[in-house]
Amino acid sequence: MSKFFPYTSFENGFYIPESTFPSNIGGSCSKPPVMMSEKLWFPTTATPEEKCFQFMAPSYPKKFKAEHAGADYCRDAESPVYAICPGTVMKNYTAETNYNLKLLVILHNYSGKDFWGHYGHISSDLKIGDRVQGGDVVGKIASSKGNIPHLHFGINARKMYTIYSDKDSKGRKYGWGRTPVGVHPDSVGWVNPTTFFKDPINALQSCMA
Repeated sequence: MSKFFPYTSFENGFYIPESTFPSNIGGSCSKPPVMMSEKLWFPTTATPEEKCFQFMAPSYPKKFKAEHAGADYCRDAESPVYAICPGTVMKNYTAETNYNLKLLVILHNYSGKDFWGHYGHISSDLKIGDRVQGGDVVGKIASSKGNIPHLHFGINARKMYTIYSDKDSKGRKYGWGRTPVGVHPDSVGWVNPTTFFKDPINALQSCMA
């Protein structure tokens, strides 16, 4: 069990209602990655059900004034993060000192379909252009004094997002982890990771248009 649980609130506004996560969430978990299918791996040693913030979490907009465009999987700092399938590193912002800006972007290909995996709040030594295979360790969950350590994992079927990629109609910036309130993540290409791991091809196709 992670030393951070069972908090119901945390410094700097990170909020996790205790009822929203199972009792076994967290932990250092040195187990090997979970193989979801013959060609697909899970990005942490958590499971798809072990989310501290789900995709489009109902409590998220009130707390953060945005929609959640990925899924958060809580594990202790330094726990490994895995590539979900083969790909090429496109961006590495994990040297950023701000925990909320740490990001690794990998252009993945699954069964002939390209998409961008966004691995947030991690540290990584990978360089742009590095090739990875499914199940490879691509980094470790970063530590933070103000947040519960976790991997924010986002999948976009249309484009690569960076720290701040877009602006909404009111000029508000948003990027790889969030969309403005009222802008559903799938309308700009974000795929629900839980849906993806159940049916990757249909999940990607539904967000490509």
